[in-house]
Amino acid sequence: MSTAAPATQAEPTAREDSVLTVEELARTLDAILASLLALLRTFARYTSALGPLATPIWNRISRTRVRLARALAHLAAGHTPRPTQPRAPRPRQAPREQDPRSHVPVRRHGWLGALLDHHVRAYASQLEFLLARPGAAALIAASPGATRTLRPLCRMLGTELPAALRLPPRPRSARPRPARPKPAKPPRAKGPSPGLAPGDQPFRPYVLKAIRYARRHGLWRP
Repeated sequence: MSTAAPATQAEPTAREDSVLTVEELARTLDAILASLLALLRTFARYTSALGPLATPIWNRISRTRVRLARALAHLAAGHTPRPTQPRAPRPRQAPREQDPRSHVPVRRHGWLGALLDHHVRAYASQLEFLLARPGAAALIAASPGATRTLRPLCRMLGTELPAALRLPPRPRSARPRPARPKPAKPPRAKGPSPGLAPGDQPFRPYVLKAIRYARRHGLWRP
């Protein structure tokens, strides 16, 4: 008599509703950025889609990878971030002139996707899914360094910013309006109203206005 083979248990995998840990967040972010760097290396070697922006984009993503790894390592070690003091508002500067060799609006949301099209959307969706997992918002809020680094990365890939990464609205500064001097009104001539005999009552303002109009157009006959 044959007996049924015992069922083998599958290896535990991370569930979508499980709380995200610092180690898993750091490992997944590093994997996403490493794959994105490999994609950029392929495009820079075999195509000219990036043009002169290949090296600056590579350097930016590499710095982002290092900064995220350092910030999340400090968070995992239990280091508390130093309190930051509010900075004074900087004066507005003139807009920078774009590189004439490239016509890519680098300030646009999702500008890297405009260069590489659907090749970047996969990484943008992975990052968006990772930041939407339970516990990700709390980890991001606990690390100001990771927050400052993830914000431009999401803007580059076109990922929708979660609530933990959105900046508060800036208070609108009241601009002083220059006081405009009111034009001085000419003094009114005091005297009898036109067309009145001595002792008669003066006309009302609208009657005087009608008389002036008639005189101006030659319609007045005293």
